[in-house]
Amino acid sequence: FQKAIVSVISKLIYFSFAAGDMYMNLLCCCKLVDMTLEFGINEYSAKSFAALANAVIFAMQDFETSTDFNLIALSMLQKFRGMHHSETTFIAYAVGLGWVRPLEDCIDPLRHAVAEGMKTGETEFAYWNAFAHSITLPYSIGKPISSILAECPRLSLLCEDAAQKAHALEISVLWQMLHNISEASRPG
Repeated sequence: FQKAIVSVISKLIYFSFAAGDMYMNLLCCCKLVDMTLEFGINEYSAKSFAALANAVIFAMQDFETSTDFNLIALSMLQKFRGMHHSETTFIAYAVGLGWVRPLEDCIDPLRHAVAEGMKTGETEFAYWNAFAHSITLPYSIGKPISSILAECPRLSLLCEDAAQKAHALEISVLWQMLHNISEASRPG
């Protein structure tokens, strides 16, 4: 019975975040962490600690506590299998740890999470990790725009082939933005 409740609450974390309902997101994160502490580790435990870490950043700007929660989540991934590795890695590195660690340190874990997500069937987050590792983080650390632009068509095609429409849309938006920046910076 607890497994069904945990599964539903885990889905609510994602949907409340997507809907912009941060209070519901925080409530769900806290409940999943509470259930992990009360009933023991389950397949959503690592993800729930990573999600709570991000909620702490959004709600309280407490980066130290957030880092502690993300490190707990990542240690669970190392110790236990089948804990939504790709999703947890995306939440921990693409959102949370990027605030406290050099962004360059976040790229390799995200790249690894792409392969892990494809292997375990976490396709949606495998592509979010690819998006972060190939486009958003390289842009944020100042990689040449031309090298990022070269990645956009390949990743966009992969997302379209995998029916990941939200990913393909995000890539298209950033692709256009990078193209506009590239054109505006050319002399003449």
